[in-house]
Amino acid sequence: MSFGKLSGTWPQLLFLVSVPTIFAYIAYTSSLRYIEASRAAIVANTEPVVGVLTAVVFLKEIMDWPQVLGVLIVMSGVLILQMGSLWRPRWLRLAKHS
Repeated sequence: MSFGKLSGTWPQLLFLVSVPTIFAYIAYTSSLRYIEASRAAIVANTEPVVGVLTAVVFLKEIMDWPQVLGVLIVMSGVLILQMGSLWRPRWLRLAKHS
């Protein structure tokens, strides 16, 4: 099977797909030795937001309303997770520490 000019592209595509994915997986699982899984999950959830905001600042990308809504939803979720213990009923907080 011949792909013509695309044949040189496949190794590059395979490298681009596999190496960053493998590196990110190894970095994430290695970091779990040093921080709690809940904190690592919060960081992982904010990565798309950081990517979008980086593109807006450095690449002069324009955010449409779906992206703005997505950023607000993700950051609201992170805020809820961070402040979750404050929002629990008092009796549940006391029962947890007993």
